[in-house]
Amino acid sequence: MANVDPHFKYLTFLSMLYVTILQISVLLDYKFISIGPMLASSATFVISITFFLSDVIAEVYGYQRAKQVIWSGVICLLCFATIGFLLEKLPTPLEYAKYGHAYRIILDLLFRASISNAIAIMIGAFFNIYFVSKWKILVKGKHFWLRSLGSSAIGEALYTIFVVSLVNIGIVSFPHLIEILIVSYSFKLIFDTLAVAPANLLVIFLKRTEGVDVYDFPQKFTPLKYLRSKVKES
Repeated sequence: MANVDPHFKYLTFLSMLYVTILQISVLLDYKFISIGPMLASSATFVISITFFLSDVIAEVYGYQRAKQVIWSGVICLLCFATIGFLLEKLPTPLEYAKYGHAYRIILDLLFRASISNAIAIMIGAFFNIYFVSKWKILVKGKHFWLRSLGSSAIGEALYTIFVVSLVNIGIVSFPHLIEILIVSYSFKLIFDTLAVAPANLLVIFLKRTEGVDVYDFPQKFTPLKYLRSKVKES
């Protein structure tokens, strides 16, 4: 996970919660539901929590730690999907063939959803924490609620466009694809508006409890750079 300082009480839990919610969201990508006449993915009602968490982590613990948490989530997601995809290819005993077939359907879709989400997260989630952190410096740490709303609106717009397109092209019709896009982004905006007050309270609590309020400039960050730093630390 992220490089957690020993005196931080809550960063490990927040990081683990981020990874857990991310994996739940991917599992639900192909569980379609009806909202009146509109079609939506049930993952829509989960993924916004990851943006909520990354905003809080970036605001309290800093941009670099938030970025490490996101990379950790992407790596864990890809490991989960790849292992499942490979093990599904092993032969299934004849008497359990129906279960093997069910797993094949689920895990093949899960692998596609995981790759799609990884791409979308590396665009949308990183834009999200970039703006919330950059604006923090510009306004000297004020107006977290406004920065969170603005950065989430941008980040989730990018995430939604990429993930809905990559996950659903070839599976749902184009009109349904547009419906999923509209419903998904609309719900995210509603969730962000409702969640900004709890997020603000959580930020205040964490800053006081942890005794930290990091201001760090967004810098270039790559997986190789992160892995090299971990090797040096070990």
